[in-house]
Amino acid sequence: MPAAMEACSDLHASRIGILMTGHCICYASPCHGHRPKVASAGSTDQSQDYGMGTILTSNAALELMRQSAVAGIPGEMHAEVVSGGCSEYAIVFKAGRNSGEPISRESGVTLYSKAEQVRLFSGMVIDYQESLSGGGFFLSGKTIDVSSCGNCFSFRAE
Repeated sequence: MPAAMEACSDLHASRIGILMTGHCICYASPCHGHRPKVASAGSTDQSQDYGMGTILTSNAALELMRQSAVAGIPGEMHAEVVSGGCSEYAIVFKAGRNSGEPISRESGVTLYSKAEQVRLFSGMVIDYQESLSGGGFFLSGKTIDVSSCGNCFSFRAE
């Protein structure tokens, strides 16, 4: 492993993760007090500003990292806006880059989208929440109206 990455499993035996520059990125839930900060493309943190307008929270990044690792492509996920759900649109996540353009980076995960859909993700915040009944991605942002389920939306008229 590169010097910036070391196994996190010695800090906790039951979970697998990676310790990257002081942040534990576990493929389950956050552990032993290490919480990656939200410093995504839409952030004001200039050291992490990649010129992208989608914000991926640390919880969403942890879940996407877990999903991409299970699929065998750690750190690369593809997001696509599709018609359907309880509103006009929903987002589907797939492992891999799929010839897309990067729209957000957070905690070792890069989220990609089709070039023609990049503008649709601008100003969107993607979060992940877990509870006893399961977990799911939740959306918010100034350019969308989110349905009551939290993961379907319609675009606001300009």
